Amino acid sequence: AVLELGCGNGLAALVAAASGARRVLATDVSPRALDLTRRAAAEQRLAVDVAAFDARGPEPLPAGFDLLVAADVLYDASLALCRRRWAPPRRRRGPGAGSAARRAGS
Repeated sequence: AVLELGCGNGLAALVAAASGARRVLATDVSPRALDLTRRAAAEQRLAVDVAAFDARGPEPLPAGFDLLVAADVLYDASLALCRRRWAPPRRRRGPGAGSAARRAGS
């Protein structure tokens, strides 16, 4: 399942759908971008859902996606700062876990 933030013309979402993604959601703040993506998907008979979403807002990312595509939104400084909210939480290793792994491999 693929989530695209800031879909613009929807190219990444369309490619994901054409490549066999089981679910594709293209999001943008621009109604025009969403309309372009919706029409392109319909013309190509691809299953792409579209939704208005502002990544700078307080709403969490839509759930249930394996891949997040958000390359073009990183040109905007305020959105680039949001990327930390989008990343999954890192798993913490216990104290010394890295050291033990290094010792075992040496």
